[in-house]
Amino acid sequence: MKKFIKVSRLAALGRIKEECVFLAGGTDIYVALNDGALACATLCDISPLKTLDGIKLKGKNISVGALTTFASIAKSAVIKKYAACLAEAAQEVGSPQIRNRATIGGNVANGSPSGDSIPALYVLKALIKTNRRSVAVEQFFTGPKRTVLKKNELITEILIPRKKTVSSFMKIGARKALAISKVSAAAALDIRGGIITEASIAFGAVGPTVIRCGKTGEFLTGKKLSGNVIAKASQIAAGEICPIDDCRSSAKYRRECAAVILTRILRNN
Repeated sequence: MKKFIKVSRLAALGRIKEECVFLAGGTDIYVALNDGALACATLCDISPLKTLDGIKLKGKNISVGALTTFASIAKSAVIKKYAACLAEAAQEVGSPQIRNRATIGGNVANGSPSGDSIPALYVLKALIKTNRRSVAVEQFFTGPKRTVLKKNELITEILIPRKKTVSSFMKIGARKALAISKVSAAAALDIRGGIITEASIAFGAVGPTVIRCGKTGEFLTGKKLSGNVIAKASQIAAGEICPIDDCRSSAKYRRECAAVILTRILRNN
């Protein structure tokens, strides 16, 4: 790295002229440093910004501060009650050591389509707030590891609508822990009287960004979950994603896995 800065107040960001790479938990940045990818970067340590850490109810939303760790999210009673898929996704991140350091803001800002929290945020219809603006989660990512963030724009919190939905997350990796997703999926269902009134399905690691399966959600809406409905929904979803062959898996395997894990999620609901 070229330079190291530490800030204790958000207002201080406006006085920094260099373009910064923000450091909080550092679980992604340390890897990049070791790979030499940030040799010329100015690192800005934002870990002292304690106002960006924590989970609280805010009107009709749940506010998750950008510096909230995945360990805190996985344990949160509020998240488990209103956003169970996010708690499940948080529990799948790395290892206990990583979950105690890694922050949700860093996971989102990193912009990886295999980021564990991102499919959950898609189906929960999250709003990403920065020190400058608010952006719907589906408009935040522009490609692999690319987002709409501008120079020295910092994610400050994530707002999740407080609704009693049934939601779940699953992933498939090379191991049960410390593995980047081959495929991940999240689903959120509004169910009334046994009928699905709204369904949101999203997959990670099967496209340049997380993919929301709109046709699958439309198919499920107005139906009761049954074996035939689940099988058809999983088939539709497998056709909506656009996986590739890479070092972690083949496109064919990913497409088949997507159908399998959505089947498992829907059966559990």
